[in-house]
Amino acid sequence: MDWSRDLIEEHLLLRPSDQKVANVLNDIKQKYLEEKGESVPLNEIEVSAYTQFYMPTNARKFNFLWNQLPDQVKNEIKEIPFVDFGCGPGTYTWPAIELGIKGPFYGIDSNKDMVKQARKLSEGLFPDADVSFSHSEKGIDLDAPKTLLFGNAVNEMGVALTLKWIEKLNPRFLIFIEPGTSKVFKEILKMREELKERKYQVHYPCASLELECPVKNRRIGTGDNERDDWCHQVLREVPHPSIERLGQMAKMDRKVQPYIAHVYELDGVNKRAQKTARFVRFLNESKHSFSWEVCLFENDQQEIVEFEIIKKSMDKKTVKEFKKLSIGHEVSYDLIKDVAANKKRVSVKLLNGN
Repeated sequence: MDWSRDLIEEHLLLRPSDQKVANVLNDIKQKYLEEKGESVPLNEIEVSAYTQFYMPTNARKFNFLWNQLPDQVKNEIKEIPFVDFGCGPGTYTWPAIELGIKGPFYGIDSNKDMVKQARKLSEGLFPDADVSFSHSEKGIDLDAPKTLLFGNAVNEMGVALTLKWIEKLNPRFLIFIEPGTSKVFKEILKMREELKERKYQVHYPCASLELECPVKNRRIGTGDNERDDWCHQVLREVPHPSIERLGQMAKMDRKVQPYIAHVYELDGVNKRAQKTARFVRFLNESKHSFSWEVCLFENDQQEIVEFEIIKKSMDKKTVKEFKKLSIGHEVSYDLIKDVAANKKRVSVKLLNGN
């Protein structure tokens, strides 16, 4: 579905003017800054503004994540119930439906106006879908296999409360889509260890929970700019022109979105192939190559290395794609030369979709 504002506006709780929406978006941003990213209650007009701007741009994160998962994992998720926790106006429920997940779908949110907005979108845009929105887990079969997606939950609730919901809802698959900050990454590392103890295995972005995260305790930068590194994805996509225009009015850029996404399965088996790498940071581009930091999985080990990717191994279309590539893609590679201890000259092939 093309998530334009024209499509969404008809199903909003309120329909304020464009300038009013831009002003409200800045008010919401200020609230989050004041609360340092923790949960912020929104009223009807704020929910309507959020739904026009943040919902369609955040939904793209799920689409990108879905394209990185193995086909077997996607096929199994498609066949079981899907719970969107902290669902807002149905932010990740709608792309899940569009991607072929059969449901039933359950959205849970503590904000009554978000639930009201989600129900209105459901009635208007997905009238035939098996979807329900509520403030609680009422109606969910707690014993049945299910997928549980947390949108911004670890950031807002913390690890301990998130784990209580995991224990209550008993999911087979767990998906986290969180803000792409170093603070949240530290919380995700704690969650990673807790899930390992609970017999979960990771499907994205790591190769295995048995291996130490190579970004943990790593420092980047120099001098006054030295800081802890953190693993995150960056989605680079241009939103619908109507939403981009709203972003320009509010002075907010949604073409580049950092976030942290993880996918786990209870008693799962990670089938990531040896000699693969995941892009973690773009370094630079020269006339003849792209330089990226990657998380390399080889010989049952994970490490951060630099890939010097030779352009002559690509056609013009691929070179153009690499200029706007989102961070988080997995690639296979052919080694051309070991340039240094942690630097390889390679040719690569993207393994999954954009």
